[in-house]
Amino acid sequence: AHARWHVLLGNLHPVAVHFPIALILCAFLCELGAIFTTRSVFSDAARVMIVLGAVTGIGAALLGWFAAEHVNYPAELMRFLWWHRAFGIATVVLGTAAAMASEVSRRPTAASAWRAAYRLLLLAAAIVVSITGYLGGTLVYGPDHFAW
Repeated sequence: AHARWHVLLGNLHPVAVHFPIALILCAFLCELGAIFTTRSVFSDAARVMIVLGAVTGIGAALLGWFAAEHVNYPAELMRFLWWHRAFGIATVVLGTAAAMASEVSRRPTAASAWRAAYRLLLLAAAIVVSITGYLGGTLVYGPDHFAW
């Protein structure tokens, strides 16, 4: 019964990963909107999205660990699984750090460096989640899935 739950949870990974990917990337786009327009609606939206992206990223990563227990990739894809896992962990760390920095930067007594740190962490999270998603696509569709 234990293994059946792990398989079920692992099978939910492909569904769950789309939320943090979209939320982190949209948080980054909204923060760019805040930078270029100075409208608070963009920074408020980014704040909500990065927090939700961090939380759903943790869940997606946990489901990914269950998924990895039951995969049987050819040897050539196993290195992609390793990198996908490493970048997935980095996504969770960066997304969570960005969410925390966002919250700290909004305190009235916060130094302006917190806003810069938040934006750099958000940029890094957006880049790393993109790489993680690409590597996940490689596991599903093969190493040449972007070949023209």
